[in-house]
Amino acid sequence: MSTLLLIVCDCLVLFFFFKALKLSFHLADGAIREVFEETGIHSKFESIIGFRQIHRYPGGHGRSDIYFICRLSTLTDTIDFDRNEVLDCK
Repeated sequence: MSTLLLIVCDCLVLFFFFKALKLSFHLADGAIREVFEETGIHSKFESIIGFRQIHRYPGGHGRSDIYFICRLSTLTDTIDFDRNEVLDCK
Protein backbone atom coordinates (compact mmCIF):
# COMPACT_ATOMS: atom_id res chain seq x y z
CA MET A 1 0.00 0.00 0.00
CA SER A 2 1.44 3.37 -1.00
CA THR A 3 0.77 6.66 0.73
CA LEU A 4 0.21 9.96 -1.01
CA LEU A 5 -0.14 13.36 0.58
CA LEU A 6 -1.40 15.97 -1.84
CA ILE A 7 -0.75 19.60 -1.00
CA VAL A 8 -1.78 22.08 -3.64
CA CYS A 9 -0.20 25.52 -3.65
CA ASP A 10 -2.08 27.86 -5.94
CA CYS A 11 0.14 30.23 -7.95
CA LEU A 12 -2.20 33.18 -7.77
CA VAL A 13 -2.97 33.20 -4.06
CA LEU A 14 -0.47 31.35 -1.90
CA PHE A 15 -2.24 31.80 1.42
CA PHE A 16 -5.84 31.02 0.48
CA PHE A 17 -7.10 27.80 -1.09
CA PHE A 18 -10.56 28.04 -2.62
CA LYS A 19 -12.35 25.35 -4.55
CA ALA A 20 -16.09 25.50 -4.97
CA LEU A 21 -18.44 22.68 -5.85
CA LYS A 22 -21.72 23.27 -7.59
CA LEU A 23 -24.69 22.69 -5.30
CA SER A 24 -25.67 19.50 -7.17
CA PHE A 25 -22.20 17.89 -7.04
CA HIS A 26 -21.47 14.92 -4.80
CA LEU A 27 -18.51 15.57 -2.51
CA ALA A 28 -16.64 12.43 -3.63
CA ASP A 29 -16.98 13.34 -7.31
CA GLY A 30 -15.75 16.86 -6.60
CA ALA A 31 -12.69 15.62 -4.70
CA ILE A 32 -11.78 13.19 -7.48
CA ARG A 33 -12.25 15.88 -10.13
CA GLU A 34 -10.14 18.45 -8.25
CA VAL A 35 -7.26 16.02 -7.70
CA PHE A 36 -7.27 15.14 -11.40
CA GLU A 37 -7.53 18.76 -12.57
CA GLU A 38 -4.72 19.93 -10.27
CA THR A 39 -2.33 16.97 -10.64
CA GLY A 40 -3.37 14.72 -13.54
CA ILE A 41 -3.66 11.81 -11.09
CA HIS A 42 -6.69 9.52 -11.31
CA SER A 43 -7.99 8.57 -7.87
CA LYS A 44 -10.75 6.79 -5.96
CA PHE A 45 -12.63 8.34 -3.04
CA GLU A 46 -12.13 6.47 0.25
CA SER A 47 -13.51 8.63 3.07
CA ILE A 48 -13.81 12.03 4.68
CA ILE A 49 -10.97 12.59 7.15
CA GLY A 50 -12.29 15.79 8.67
CA PHE A 51 -14.01 19.08 8.06
CA ARG A 52 -14.48 22.57 9.49
CA GLN A 53 -17.14 25.21 9.05
CA ILE A 54 -16.94 29.00 9.32
CA HIS A 55 -19.90 31.36 9.32
CA ARG A 56 -19.58 34.78 7.68
CA TYR A 57 -16.04 34.10 6.50
CA PRO A 58 -14.16 36.94 4.75
CA GLY A 59 -15.00 37.10 1.07
CA GLY A 60 -17.87 34.66 1.47
CA HIS A 61 -20.61 37.05 0.36
CA GLY A 62 -22.64 36.37 3.50
CA ARG A 63 -22.47 32.59 3.19
CA SER A 64 -21.00 29.94 5.42
CA ASP A 65 -17.92 28.03 4.33
CA ILE A 66 -17.39 24.32 4.89
CA TYR A 67 -14.02 22.75 4.08
CA PHE A 68 -13.54 18.98 3.74
CA ILE A 69 -10.34 16.97 3.88
CA CYS A 70 -10.80 13.72 1.97
CA ARG A 71 -8.85 10.50 1.69
CA LEU A 72 -8.42 9.22 -1.84
CA SER A 73 -6.37 6.31 -3.14
CA THR A 74 -4.39 6.74 -6.34
CA LEU A 75 -5.22 4.79 -9.48
CA THR A 76 -2.29 6.32 -11.40
CA ASP A 77 0.93 7.83 -10.09
CA THR A 78 2.19 9.96 -12.97
CA ILE A 79 1.94 13.64 -12.06
CA ASP A 80 1.03 16.02 -14.87
CA PHE A 81 0.01 19.44 -13.57
CA ASP A 82 -0.60 22.82 -15.17
CA ARG A 83 2.18 25.16 -14.02
CA ASN A 84 -0.11 28.13 -14.67
CA GLU A 85 -2.50 26.78 -12.03
CA VAL A 86 -0.25 25.03 -9.49
CA LEU A 87 3.11 26.15 -8.13
CA ASP A 88 4.52 22.67 -7.46
CA CYS A 89 3.40 19.06 -7.24
CA LYS A 90 5.48 16.15 -5.90
